[in-house]
Amino acid sequence: EATSAKLREVYDTWYRPERAVLVITGDVDVAATQAVISKTFSDWQAKSPGKPTDPDYGFLIKEPMRAKIIVEPEQPYVALITRLRPDPTDYGDLDTRQKRQWRGLMGLAQGVFSRRLQRLQLVDNPVTLSVGYLQQAGKTGDMVSLYVVPRDKGWAEAMKPVAIEVRQALQTGFTAEEIAEEISGGRQMWERAITEASTRRTTDLSSSLITMLGNDSVPTSA
Repeated sequence: EATSAKLREVYDTWYRPERAVLVITGDVDVAATQAVISKTFSDWQAKSPGKPTDPDYGFLIKEPMRAKIIVEPEQPYVALITRLRPDPTDYGDLDTRQKRQWRGLMGLAQGVFSRRLQRLQLVDNPVTLSVGYLQQAGKTGDMVSLYVVPRDKGWAEAMKPVAIEVRQALQTGFTAEEIAEEISGGRQMWERAITEASTRRTTDLSSSLITMLGNDSVPTSA
């Protein structure tokens, strides 16, 4: 139970000077900004005496497949398949060139497969209202999720075309044309980002830097 006392304890324990990062972006006067920072934060002291220890996320262990039905009234039927696996790159939390290359390849594969799933919605009277695929990297490994929102509660029938696409991707991979299309789309996105770099809001830049910090990534500049 998240009581006010427990929330206050978490705040006092974890929100402390040695764990804080201040991000400032924009065309600022450095000396004046440093003076304001010193005036505002120089007397900040941790309220909790004991320094917290970062949690040990442990390692994924292999377990048999499990199925579960969750009933939420007034919510649509959703068939969700999720697989957790150790980080294939096995580089720990280090932000390395090899890890970024692996993530790039996985991003290409995810993009191509997502396009294939989207085409299932283009047929007349599709058996699915929505279908999607997502791969996320976490502290303990990768999470791959495939979801299907069926039409008229027929989740088993809705899974059939999706299962065909999964098997085909595993057996034959992707075509050179599909990969080229995904690379072209990614290149256009980055070119547009570079062109619009001078118009980015400072709040967007700050958010990006904070996200990178949370992901243990090394910021780079175009």
